[in-house]
Amino acid sequence: MGPQGVLCRRPVFGEHGAWGVGPAVMGVLAVFLVRMAPHALPDPVAVVMLIGTLIALLTWRIGALRLMGAGAIVGMLRSRLSALPGGQGGS
Repeated sequence: MGPQGVLCRRPVFGEHGAWGVGPAVMGVLAVFLVRMAPHALPDPVAVVMLIGTLIALLTWRIGALRLMGAGAIVGMLRSRLSALPGGQGGS
């Protein structure tokens, strides 16, 4: 068998081992997101933005890039409004 045959061998764990990779990665991501949530959602406005984003993604099928741009605009407006005299909240 030449060197081409060596490159085409099947992995030791076979196809059945690869089936478990997807669920394992999803589990690790879920644990990571739950542990990160208290730091990523510091106030009610951030929670409302998260819920609105999830609804927009699931119902209207808006692209993630457009939602990220909208979130950036909302964040900038919020920080500008909180910087005004008498403004409350924000960072």
